[in-house]
Amino acid sequence: MTFLPWSAPLSPTPFDPEWTPTTVVFDCDGVLMDTERSWGETVARVSRELGLGDPHAIADKMTALPAKTIAEGLAREELPSGAPDDEVEGRGRDILDRLSELDRQRIAGGVDLIPGAMDLLRKFADVLPVGVASNSSREILDAKLEVAGYKPFLGAWVSSDDVAHGKPAPDMYLSAISALNGTPDRALTFEDSGPGAAAAVAAGTRVVALSDPADSAPPAHFATSSFTEAAFLRQMDAWIG
Repeated sequence: MTFLPWSAPLSPTPFDPEWTPTTVVFDCDGVLMDTERSWGETVARVSRELGLGDPHAIADKMTALPAKTIAEGLAREELPSGAPDDEVEGRGRDILDRLSELDRQRIAGGVDLIPGAMDLLRKFADVLPVGVASNSSREILDAKLEVAGYKPFLGAWVSSDDVAHGKPAPDMYLSAISALNGTPDRALTFEDSGPGAAAAVAAGTRVVALSDPADSAPPAHFATSSFTEAAFLRQMDAWIG
């Protein structure tokens, strides 16, 4: 396991080794809880129900995007080429309802936490305002955070329903940081996906990407293969103070 420090050219200014965060924002799926794979299976299942070709390839391409975007993407795949936008949007709402129904069923059965995530989040929450920014819908994000036990430690959580544009746009991170009375240049964020890391970088935050192996992580300022890795924890402890 490794912890890799990466900086330029992602940062507009050279990385200051004395930098410390004043605000922390986590992604949800794949960072706080091991739900990325099961969400992908849900997208693949609905793709299969719609009769779309290669459902798993479709799921792999779409799962890190906002749920509404995925639903409309599946609608475009299902409907004839050139279908009017209002027809796509209407069909997308139906598909989103089905995705949400299956997601609610999955969450009700419990969620597995990413190893070390709860300890890490609680340690930060003891000294700094902590939030979550997720491409999930508000209803689904609320349910996941409640079932997983994260809510008591969070000052804010922002879903794809709360902003004009989901990840990879920076809106979600900017909204969460603002709700926590922080500033992007002093915010530390945690991501695992390309769209998510792109959103966090675009927001002007310092980004830790979780990926095993770490050297396959999306572009970020830091990468770790595990929240329990020794070098990673030493850096977190230095920032927590």
